[in-house]
Amino acid sequence: MQTISIMPLRYQGALQTVVVVTLISLGLFVLVKRPRHRPAQLLTLMCLLTTGWILLDIGTTMGEQAENLRQALVCRNTSKLFTSHLIATFVCFAWFFPARHPSLRWWKVVLMFAVSLTFSALAFTSWDARSTELSGGHLRIEYGWIHYTYSGYVILSGLYAVAILLQRLCSSESKTIRLQLKYIIIGLGITFVLAIIFSVFLPTFFHSCDYFFVGTLAPLTGFGGMAYAIIRHRAMGIRTAIRYTLSWLLVTSLILIPIYLLIFLTRSWLSQLGHLHLSLAVTTLFFPLFFYVRRVQPLIDRLFH
Repeated sequence: MQTISIMPLRYQGALQTVVVVTLISLGLFVLVKRPRHRPAQLLTLMCLLTTGWILLDIGTTMGEQAENLRQALVCRNTSKLFTSHLIATFVCFAWFFPARHPSLRWWKVVLMFAVSLTFSALAFTSWDARSTELSGGHLRIEYGWIHYTYSGYVILSGLYAVAILLQRLCSSESKTIRLQLKYIIIGLGITFVLAIIFSVFLPTFFHSCDYFFVGTLAPLTGFGGMAYAIIRHRAMGIRTAIRYTLSWLLVTSLILIPIYLLIFLTRSWLSQLGHLHLSLAVTTLFFPLFFYVRRVQPLIDRLFH
């Protein structure tokens, strides 16, 4: 994430915390309700990958503020691991929602993630970033041909996924399915367009990173549309009520928000850690999350069932 001049960093962090908590809450909610349902699994994966991308953007900003070029660059390059797999998961979601596409073959799924993995590995080579520097508190990158190829892959794959969903909308004879697809397309479509403009197109082709932050807030719109489709039109076969959903999200947020507030409040200390210690610090967060998923979340689910 690059520093946006029209908003203080503390407000950016607060907004990004809201987005992260919302994404994790929605992803876990869908997975708990339909753990064996392929679209639900893919939606949860999209939520987690988007969360990783946002957290790495926060790490990039921390490196910029600490004038730590290495940390900022590592976080920015690592974020491509999440964004490239995110776009592949988006395509797979379009293939599987509301049901598996008749023309889908498993080799297509393997190919999508193989391409994403390739771009993730090449992000750390000089073919992706020819030169880097910190200038005025911003990470400046002179991109190589791999990055431009990666940008094309993200844009074309996202458009392809939206086109599949639109085709399904036009061909579906079910009114309920059409309503579900309508709100999902609106939400994910807006998210895709905003993220592409502010996080890919402007930084890549115009070297304008001042509004990169806007792209990290875009998922709130897309997954908000997804949540509406679930609550109002029972997308993915999830039967629930608005009161139940809001109560579930409230309790879940009360548990997850402290974790991300801890990250936000200790960002100065974290920015001084080496890569090994930073990796260990991030890894320790998986233990309370694992305990939450295995122990706490089932209790919340039974409480509001």
